[in-house]
Amino acid sequence: MKATEQRTLQNGLRMLELLKQHAKLKATEIGNALELSSTSTYRILAILQEYKLITKDKAYFYVNQAFFQTVIVNPKKIPWHRLETPFEVVKEIHENVYIAVIEDEQLVTKRIVNREGIEIDVQSRKRKSKVHHSAIGKVLLAFPSEEDKQSLIDTIDFTPMTSQTFQEKNLFLRHIQEINKRGYAIDDEETEIGMRCIAAPIMINQEVVAAFAISGSTENISRRKFNQLSKKIISYSRLIAEELITYHAKCKRRNLG
Repeated sequence: MKATEQRTLQNGLRMLELLKQHAKLKATEIGNALELSSTSTYRILAILQEYKLITKDKAYFYVNQAFFQTVIVNPKKIPWHRLETPFEVVKEIHENVYIAVIEDEQLVTKRIVNREGIEIDVQSRKRKSKVHHSAIGKVLLAFPSEEDKQSLIDTIDFTPMTSQTFQEKNLFLRHIQEINKRGYAIDDEETEIGMRCIAAPIMINQEVVAAFAISGSTENISRRKFNQLSKKIISYSRLIAEELITYHAKCKRRNLG
């Protein structure tokens, strides 16, 4: 191996290690941290992207989880209250955000931050609700194994919440399959008339541990914004997964130390 190739490899490994320690970084931040020139930084980032070791969202780079999922996260011990990403999302989009899971075949809300950036006590609200009429619930139904998915859907009472709620099982199953393909779900006044919600899965170790959603009025979340917001919510969900992995990695290092 030539000396230049060796340096590129070493810097590429250093870059990956740096990105594994942070949820996201800009190219300038990476270059400064590793004391690399702008040319070298972008060249190595391009190589890492080509081999799908990292991905890019706007100006930010982050590790591709499919290659680096060595942290074992116990869904029952996830510190939802410690996450900072929900507040960052609210600052950007100025809408309510939610994190929820399925427990005992019901949708359970774990985190709510309203559009003013205020944490809402989930214990003071109804914690559990039906799964099939909300975007966040539909996402959680769309990604389990076929056996688990069918088991969950078989328990659904398709009594509608609004005139927009799915009431027919086979039609709902086709809808769930489409959600799985596109990677996000929409609640278009299915839970409450005048309200819309867009959600995406939070995936760790290629498994869905929760779902993340933004919710707002039909005036604020218009149909023409669906494409733009769906891309954002997928990106936000990925950042939450990265934040959780980073948190658990730090805990593991502390315990080993």
